[in-house]
Amino acid sequence: MSLVHTQKCKESPLCETLPVLGSAAASRACTPDRSRHNFLLTRGWAGPPEGAWRSLGDTSLPGQLEQPLGQRATGAQAALPPGFRMDLCHPDPAELSSGETEELQRIKWHRKQLLEDIQKLKDEIADVFAQIDCFENAEESRMAQKEKELCIGRKKFNMDPMKGIQYLIEHKLLNPDVQDIARFLYKGDGLNKTAIGVYLGERDPFNLQVLQAFVDCHEFANLNLVQALRQFLWSFRLPGEAQKIDRMMETFATRYCLCNPGVFQSTDTCYVLSFSIIMLNTSLHNPNVRDRPPFERFVSMNRGINDGGDLPEEQLRAGA
Repeated sequence: MSLVHTQKCKESPLCETLPVLGSAAASRACTPDRSRHNFLLTRGWAGPPEGAWRSLGDTSLPGQLEQPLGQRATGAQAALPPGFRMDLCHPDPAELSSGETEELQRIKWHRKQLLEDIQKLKDEIADVFAQIDCFENAEESRMAQKEKELCIGRKKFNMDPMKGIQYLIEHKLLNPDVQDIARFLYKGDGLNKTAIGVYLGERDPFNLQVLQAFVDCHEFANLNLVQALRQFLWSFRLPGEAQKIDRMMETFATRYCLCNPGVFQSTDTCYVLSFSIIMLNTSLHNPNVRDRPPFERFVSMNRGINDGGDLPEEQLRAGA
């Protein structure tokens, strides 16, 4: 006897390189539902003689027979019974029983179906990823277009506030709603503060509503008047017209008294004192003004404004 080339079974990963008996019976040994060891025992082969594995160059387990054939063939002929052959992977259909043939065909059919299902799943997954990529690209394109239009709208607003707001509404970047426009102006991202003051100072009824909503965006609770004025005037720049300033300061005074009840007797007191603080601040920080009013003059200017009474000096000093 002589060892022949060993070949892995394509039908079962467990059928690798163990020697079994030849003939039709040996062909059936590689079917998935049989045990090779049981098959050998039923054919009367109890294993190689003692020392046969060592003669193959292995001192531990028969499972290591998968060394290169040239390294383990020496002395193997004596361990193999007559009729031995190694190729178990391609059984002859003529040597299979009808039941085995049907089982083999059924296994092949199921294998084919599984491969087709796997391919379908791969195609579906690829299609889903393609749709996700398409959606992300479309979303990025839409966001880029929206950002571009928003940038144009801000520039238009800074040049002409009325036309800028109209552009943003027409392109659905801004709702034609008082609250929405007020929040847009309050955030002021990319907006010129002078342009915000121009828009808020218009006498149009809609603009007056926006002014009220804009002032309501501010929270003045627990702030003294100077702190509240600083926060309010930081969000925009007062226009030059006295009437526009008057409307804005009146709206501010109403909001401040609502957030801080009991600080002033009336909103008129808050309104007058706010004007005085603005005038004092202008005089103190304008380099063109040479006559800097002292604190005593500021106090005398605000006597009797609290419903005929005087405000506490501490409160006036805080304003100065």
